[in-house]
Amino acid sequence: MNQLVFRMLGPLLVQADGLPVRIKGRRQSTVLAMLLLSADRIVSVDTLVDAVWPECPPATARNQIAICVATLRKTFKEAGESELLLTSPPGYVLARGEHRIDVVEFLQLAERGRDAARHGRAEEACALLEEALSKWRGAALDKLSGERIEAEAARLEQLRLDLVEERAGLMLELGRHRVLTGELGELVARNPLREQSREHLMLALYRSGQRAEALEVFRLGRRLLNEELGIEPGPPLQQLHDLILHDSPELSRPPAVAPSASVTVQTVPAQLPADVMRFTGRQQELAALDRLLKEPYQSHAPVLATIAGVGGVGKTALAVHWASQAADRFPDGQLFADLRGYDEENPPVSPAAVLDRFLRALGTPAPQIPEDPDERAALFRSLLSTRRTLILLDNVRSFAQLRPLLPGGGRSVVLATGREALDDVTGDYTALRIRLRVLPPAEATTLLTKIAGADRFGSDPVGLEQLSALCDCLPLALRIAGARLAAKPGLTVRGLVERLHDQRRRLDELSPEEGGVRAGFRLTYRDLAPEAARMYRRLGLLRTPDFATWAAAATVDTSLRRAEELLDQLVDAQLLEVLEPVPGRPARYRFQDLLQLFARERAAAHQ
Repeated sequence: MNQLVFRMLGPLLVQADGLPVRIKGRRQSTVLAMLLLSADRIVSVDTLVDAVWPECPPATARNQIAICVATLRKTFKEAGESELLLTSPPGYVLARGEHRIDVVEFLQLAERGRDAARHGRAEEACALLEEALSKWRGAALDKLSGERIEAEAARLEQLRLDLVEERAGLMLELGRHRVLTGELGELVARNPLREQSREHLMLALYRSGQRAEALEVFRLGRRLLNEELGIEPGPPLQQLHDLILHDSPELSRPPAVAPSASVTVQTVPAQLPADVMRFTGRQQELAALDRLLKEPYQSHAPVLATIAGVGGVGKTALAVHWASQAADRFPDGQLFADLRGYDEENPPVSPAAVLDRFLRALGTPAPQIPEDPDERAALFRSLLSTRRTLILLDNVRSFAQLRPLLPGGGRSVVLATGREALDDVTGDYTALRIRLRVLPPAEATTLLTKIAGADRFGSDPVGLEQLSALCDCLPLALRIAGARLAAKPGLTVRGLVERLHDQRRRLDELSPEEGGVRAGFRLTYRDLAPEAARMYRRLGLLRTPDFATWAAAATVDTSLRRAEELLDQLVDAQLLEVLEPVPGRPARYRFQDLLQLFARERAAAHQ
């Protein structure tokens, strides 16, 4: 049985083992949402009819609800779950079992946080409430309508606002007033009649040395209450106003808490690797990453950018170059980890191990780092909730490896690189997805010139272009070729071009000491499913510049549908490219030359 994940704190989303499950149409989505909101309880058919058709249901409404449920059952059965929706007169029950529902997790975390606060564990409570709020991806049940759905969405939003205010109160208790002013200002602007939010904002401003601004917040709130409701502010707000007017000692920040297992000394890590020498091009990608810094941050949604591409295309170079340029925009530091998702000798690094290193870098003493991986992740999110930190995660293998390393929200930015696109499983999080391709020819020749020296190509511009083309404009291959010319003055450009023209030795020339281009391709190929690897090898033997799905199917004697699935796997692994679609023409695929040479090598090895 696959574990299903249901998300309603935002647009309705269903996932099975991290992959999206498509729910077709508004009616099915509404029925599913109503059953999820009452998980493990009977929802009558009449209630479902009223949710789908709040004003004038058709005569066939009950039959249509039955059809919706039957279709949902078929969808979940295909996802590996056949006993999720049960018939129980006078309606249906969604049996939650081991499946995850974000609303349930939100409420459970909120209760745990409140329990910790009641027992005086403010730091733990703050972390738990932050984790609860991180479940939100936007407005609850966004894009679904109807009176019942909208009423449930409004109820959940009130619960969220209550929790935001409780978390703010805990942060004030912990002396974190300065980081609250912006967040609370935004909250009050969106919910001007919530007096608790206004009270927290006034106190945060006052403790941050902004006494006049705190009084102005009261004045604006009082005027709004008078004009909108004809009432005065409540006693707590008026009392706080009077205390601020008289600079009462009662308003001083709480005494510093003695260091304990949950309190750390803030340090500023600076872990970025050295920037890449002679970095060239990628202006469009750099500009897209720069825009991340200009967009308003979301309090409860992490900012994640992913860079995917084949080995040697320059993912790490781009990420490190941009991070080095943007480092001063992150005053609370920069964290870096190579997750070794594609390493020939070592297994991928566990998230728990990375969290241990990150927590130490952020000032957590080793004895105070929790053993439990989930507790480590919660502490990490808590520490980052008040900081603006850049987190660079290189060579990510999967979203499961990445997810525990994401902050719960706030002003931090995560930049992750990996060979396979993480698009399908990071839809809830990703602000920017970059699929990195080889360099354009002009940038490729510029990179060669920078590495080998302009004097090596001054008399042979044609050789420069030929060398770039033989390297497939792949940055790693270009750097190896350029470095060889720089290191061997006796090797001419024409001589290296002639060596690379020989297809039998091209990969050898670009793969010094079993490393280089071949090693990068080998690590990607190693992780293919056997059937996809077999198709890749056989496609490499084709002599056409591109090919259609039927040709791929013929190489492994399979159906067109299965061939499409295997081709998708090869495209996701960046081993094939899809040509620009032509209206009325089936999709066509092609190799980069170096990848086709590698496929032929693998085919020869399997004979």
